[in-house]
Amino acid sequence: MIESQNLEWKASWHDDHLKSVCAFANADGGTLEIGRDDHGAVVGIGARERRRLLEELPNKLRDLLGIVASVKAREEDGVPYLRIVVERYPVPISYREALLKAVVHRDYAVPTPIQIQVHDDRLQIYSAGSLPEGWTLERLLGPHPSQPFNPDIANAFFWAGEIETWGRGIDRVFRACRTGRRDEHLDLQRSTSS
Repeated sequence: MIESQNLEWKASWHDDHLKSVCAFANADGGTLEIGRDDHGAVVGIGARERRRLLEELPNKLRDLLGIVASVKAREEDGVPYLRIVVERYPVPISYREALLKAVVHRDYAVPTPIQIQVHDDRLQIYSAGSLPEGWTLERLLGPHPSQPFNPDIANAFFWAGEIETWGRGIDRVFRACRTGRRDEHLDLQRSTSS
């Protein structure tokens, strides 16, 4: 057995592996096994870490990516590891523009968390916040300058290369949704903020 576009091995869990789960969902599905080295040999995972991940990973995958995946404990020759099986999703999943916008424009004084719902025909993201003072829906949907609700968060995302500061984000989200093209959704991994 060797790694492929549908199978990856990781010796331990790091949140950076969410990118692999996302890639599986956007492609043909796949399996990520935690507790195997680069050659596929089981190196194991500690009992405490295994319990923590079995509890946290399903929620993390659902809350951050909108993915429901099978997360199961397995053993090989008495050595425990985890298997995460991800099905192909009909709606492309990514660290998408809309989610970054929900974080950058959220009103953190309101205790309601960002909520993500994945449906067969749409993705809904709810985030507490409001338009900048004096803005109308028409202004938001037309050409406008960037005016994030949280400039410090927006600046951090900008310097990390995740967003730009030109105010084109909402237009790109709408364009991607209208075209429904899988490749355009994938291009949104480097995204913008309005």
